[in-house]
Amino acid sequence: MHGRVFSSKINPSKWGLELSLEWHKAPSVLLQKQIVAIHMKSFLDLYSDISEQQLGLKEGLTKETWLRNMISEELEEINQGKLFLATISLQDSTEGFIVCQPAKARHADFKVDVYISLLAISPCYHPSGNKIRIGLGQKLVENVFLRFPEANTVTLDTRHINHEGIKFYEKLGFSSTSQTLGGSDNKYYVGYEKKFMRDEHKMNLRVIAGAVELNKASLDENLTTSTQKTSTKQPTAHKHNKLTPRRFFSCFRSSPPAPNRQPDLKSTMTPGCTIS
Repeated sequence: MHGRVFSSKINPSKWGLELSLEWHKAPSVLLQKQIVAIHMKSFLDLYSDISEQQLGLKEGLTKETWLRNMISEELEEINQGKLFLATISLQDSTEGFIVCQPAKARHADFKVDVYISLLAISPCYHPSGNKIRIGLGQKLVENVFLRFPEANTVTLDTRHINHEGIKFYEKLGFSSTSQTLGGSDNKYYVGYEKKFMRDEHKMNLRVIAGAVELNKASLDENLTTSTQKTSTKQPTAHKHNKLTPRRFFSCFRSSPPAPNRQPDLKSTMTPGCTIS
């Protein structure tokens, strides 16, 4: 439902900083308190110049109360096993977290979506007043891609006024959608998604790999037969018995390409192969 983000500005390893990322099934009481503190600091910093009315909050509801209710609901679902939680630590100090869940795929050709419901990083400022960004948010989002390798899309909702967050997600390859993806109000939120199409790519690789193995076996058989027929003759070097690239890939062509023109890719692929 909400996105708080940081983009990379310095390399943590360059400064000798130790980063660690961990997924949690049942966060301890201490960790939950740290998550609440990070959440409050992160969003109050993000919306410091935004009023409750601009956020679309109900009359009489303060930002502090709204944020506490939000994180309490998230933690409750995490403890129930409905949501997944990952934290990132800097020098053994928890500095950020991400909450997500596998969601029902919205497209027939996608296997599953993963919805990021919350991302928060503790704000850090230089004595000069400039905000320090070291890419903690990016590492959390990228780890979601690794945590759910079966997912074909990662989705989220973020506020229209969260310009910093929108730039961050677009930098990571997310694109906006025509509607929100987690049930958020379209008046205040915009949906973003990143598509992978991993299943389709795996299928194409399997088909192409199968075609290559089949044609390699056919070539080996032809070479063996040719060798047996010439075994009674004096051994001579025969250029056509060499497995040259031209000879190997000829199995992918139904007919040789005409001279001085590009071959038609659709006619040169074996049945079952796709062009992507």
